[in-house]
Amino acid sequence: MITIVWNNLANTKFKAIYTYECSRVADRYGRVTSGVLALTSTSSVAAWAIWQQHPAIWGAIIGISQVAQVLKPYVPFIGSDKEFLEMSFEFDQLYLEYEKLWYAASAGSIDDAGLSQRIGELHKKGLDIEKAHKNTRTPRRKQWVEKAYAETENFLNLNFSGES
Repeated sequence: MITIVWNNLANTKFKAIYTYECSRVADRYGRVTSGVLALTSTSSVAAWAIWQQHPAIWGAIIGISQVAQVLKPYVPFIGSDKEFLEMSFEFDQLYLEYEKLWYAASAGSIDDAGLSQRIGELHKKGLDIEKAHKNTRTPRRKQWVEKAYAETENFLNLNFSGES
């Protein structure tokens, strides 16, 4: 049973780290997109004299910029940085509950029946987190997964020093 607690603890920490990475990247993409759109909009007036020679090209750039500005809130991932961050905090809170359960199980201060019941309760909390954020699609990027896995492994090694 303690192995199940450990695996859930590690998986929950991974989810917290991964959703935090998604939040960080989504925020960066959103800032870059906003910057490019703002730069395009503000430079349109200043550069109009230069672009009078090629008005069709500049008109297309401005048109695309305006359409992108309108569509930006509806683009998945880019506008989801706050939702990912909220998920990360919720998974971190769940991780702490698994950690307390793991310590209790390691110390023998909880019997198998209590351990089984508590695992079920925490598993339901994890499902509730995912259900509450069902409209926030978490992308699967190999590089991000590998980074989150390495950070999780490092975190667990530093904090548990082989106690698992």
